[in-house]
Amino acid sequence: MGRDSTPFLSCGPSGNEGAGICPPLKVLYVAYRHDPRDPTAGSGADYGFYSALRRVGFDVEILGPFPTDPPLIERLARRLYKSISRSRPPKFPFSTCWRVSRAVSRAVGDSEPDVVFSIFPPAFVWYRKKVPTILRIDTTFGGYQSEYPEYGRVAYRIARRMEVSAYRHSCSILTHSDWAACDLRDNYKVPTESIWWFPNPSALPDSVASEPVDPFSIKSLSGRLRLLAVGRDYHRKGIDIAIGVVEQLRSRGIEAGLTVCGLDGPGTDSVRFVGVLNKQDPKELQQYAALYREAHLLLHPARFDPSPIVTAEAAAFGTPTVARRVGGVGSSVSDGESGVLLARNADAWDFAQVIEDLTSRPDRYYELCRLARARYERELNWGVAAPRLERVVHATIGVKRIASEESRFQG
Repeated sequence: MGRDSTPFLSCGPSGNEGAGICPPLKVLYVAYRHDPRDPTAGSGADYGFYSALRRVGFDVEILGPFPTDPPLIERLARRLYKSISRSRPPKFPFSTCWRVSRAVSRAVGDSEPDVVFSIFPPAFVWYRKKVPTILRIDTTFGGYQSEYPEYGRVAYRIARRMEVSAYRHSCSILTHSDWAACDLRDNYKVPTESIWWFPNPSALPDSVASEPVDPFSIKSLSGRLRLLAVGRDYHRKGIDIAIGVVEQLRSRGIEAGLTVCGLDGPGTDSVRFVGVLNKQDPKELQQYAALYREAHLLLHPARFDPSPIVTAEAAAFGTPTVARRVGGVGSSVSDGESGVLLARNADAWDFAQVIEDLTSRPDRYYELCRLARARYERELNWGVAAPRLERVVHATIGVKRIASEESRFQG
């Protein structure tokens, strides 16, 4: 995590420092589309951060979620832009950014929090208060566009302009990879002391991953090789490449099968799709955990991923990941520890070669299983990440930066 030298502060700016007992710091948590109390909403990131803030004893008040459909005229303009440019319109509608950031400014005046936290830039695009702010992002729009171009020129310029405004109004920016941290520093000129990062933790509840798996009994290499891919975006997550890996392995005489979780599709003898599993349903949560527990390897041949959660979930069950080194994956998967990282343009043949070499050396494979679980216990769970988040909050409040100092950043 960045800024490890920053000391913990005993209390927020309430004037009670050193008094022995401080009232809990008040955090205004700004949601966007999802209720942060729902662990199944979105990727689960909202729930993870909201729960972590409460876990360390903060008094957390939720603002939102907000309706995200823009007015009719803006919806029509976005559709027209998409049809003409054949690319994505700006991710966050202009009207939504205005509505959300103005609501934040009003709520700060009413509830007087010690700090405002959000994982969505719209919260701070037009923020105009002096209460310290923390913005969590997994990637900048610039980083996304450079790795996986989806936005047209106009849409990208609008999105970047709004995100730069949000960064200017953020006292601290928290992210999940060295790649994103460097992008903020080098391409957005965000001061190093304002940037923090730690790997994206697993979104699984502690109850299903509390004990390490015995890989020798559950992940025996004597039978069929069980591969797993998890994702809802077929192309960006490289599900087609994962299917190609199985075909490559089978062509080499290696009996292998792939399970794809998060998508539906036609199954074959070697590939099955299990769709989306609801982690709030106890039965489906156990099914989801069993996929990781029983898999020999997680395949993550993503064309771009800023900060995957699935790699941390796999590590919880001692399941190594084989992935491309794209975006923030290099911080989520530690090469030679929690998995194997391949070149950013690695194809199915490259994956199959690495997997064949790895599984032909059982000692090396089982050592990776052990190391993957060890890394999960050390830094890929919320029990460890929550105190790190607490540190960011205390440091942000302690520095007492003025959120409206626009001269600190350059777009």
